[in-house]
Amino acid sequence: MKRRIGKFKVSKTSIDKTLDQIEIIFSFLKMVPVKCEYIYENNSFEYTALCERFDEVDEGCIPKFYNIEIEKDAKGFIEAIRVR
Repeated sequence: MKRRIGKFKVSKTSIDKTLDQIEIIFSFLKMVPVKCEYIYENNSFEYTALCERFDEVDEGCIPKFYNIEIEKDAKGFIEAIRVR
């Protein structure tokens, strides 16, 4: 069975300042976090999530690490979200 699963990091600062926008991003990307781990060394949260934009991964294989890029307009509203 193939799954679309991947990993990514979000800084604790981003979560503290923009939690409402992070919720919108997860919803927009139809992302379902299945694991979240706090990484003390770099003050971030590492997520493992299911998302239709991630590559398919065979069961038992290690998921790829992704960068989620967000563009905002001058007022701070989200204009674009990219998964790379």
